[in-house]
Amino acid sequence: MTPNEIYGLPSTNERDWRDLGLENIQMVFGVSGFAYNDFDCRYPVEQAKVVVADKLYFHEDSERGTSIRTLSFGGEPFALYMSAGEDGSDREDVMVTDEALFGAARRHVLDCLVELTLARKHDHDVRDPATFDFKGFHNAMFARVGDEVRFVNPYHCRRSDGRLIFDEVAMNGKFDELLRPQIDVVRTQGLADETRRLKAIEVLKAAVPSGFKIVEIDRRNERGDWIALAYADGVDTLTLVAPERQFSTFYWLDVDPKRAGPASVLTAVESHIAGVPIDAGGPAATEIAQAFGCTRLDAVQALDAWVGDVSRDLRGEILNVIGSPSPIDAQQASLDEWNVPGHP
Repeated sequence: MTPNEIYGLPSTNERDWRDLGLENIQMVFGVSGFAYNDFDCRYPVEQAKVVVADKLYFHEDSERGTSIRTLSFGGEPFALYMSAGEDGSDREDVMVTDEALFGAARRHVLDCLVELTLARKHDHDVRDPATFDFKGFHNAMFARVGDEVRFVNPYHCRRSDGRLIFDEVAMNGKFDELLRPQIDVVRTQGLADETRRLKAIEVLKAAVPSGFKIVEIDRRNERGDWIALAYADGVDTLTLVAPERQFSTFYWLDVDPKRAGPASVLTAVESHIAGVPIDAGGPAATEIAQAFGCTRLDAVQALDAWVGDVSRDLRGEILNVIGSPSPIDAQQASLDEWNVPGHP
């Protein structure tokens, strides 16, 4: 049969081209830029400029068949669309019989897609470039270090204002200066040697920005972790702890600050290092007593239990002393609210 003879066959069904479906539209017209649900509306075939007409169908089995459809523009046929298999999985082909009409039909399809795209409202945030201030994106924050702007770990920034409180760049630079020359020994023997350990403390101190008070601890806990130092950023007390495996052998000193409690807690660490009792009237005991609704002596007892291994959970020690179940691990969660349900 000739294409004209097929055009002249009666149609078993006629539809608007938008009812073809995404893959078929792409295959016939070679255009994209739309989604499956873009043409979910009903399109009366009487109003269609491009019409698809079913002409012949061969049923192979319950899921497979071969079909021939015709395509017309403004009532004039211009192509045959042939499909075999399940949704054209075996073969698809288009035979154009009037190239000018095909071009006109394709421009109509493109016009519809352009109108669809331009009419759709975007879902992007719209901000004033001069006044909108955002902190960062996804898992990184902006941080200013002198005249430099960096993208950094959010946990390396102060919670109150986003100021950098742990400078990885400075730490890595000091590592290259002090420990990199001995890297072969460090990789096999770690920090067991006092000279290397003291150099590692200097490396970690380089990560603490100037202006923050630092307390050197330099001791190992019962698990073998190395507690290097603690410091306060004005909001929190933070500790720098290297796990036992890094103490024994490592290629790079991979240490991150851990928030231990409010900034006042650093005074308790200072007292412990100096070998003097923690002051029940001092800022650490006072703030804990106020936050948890306990006595200052309770606060001192909790601090005493915690300060020997500051890598543990201070909040858990406090709740143990006052007899309250711990709802959260302070090392793994935000410390924005220290008070516990049931306590002032």
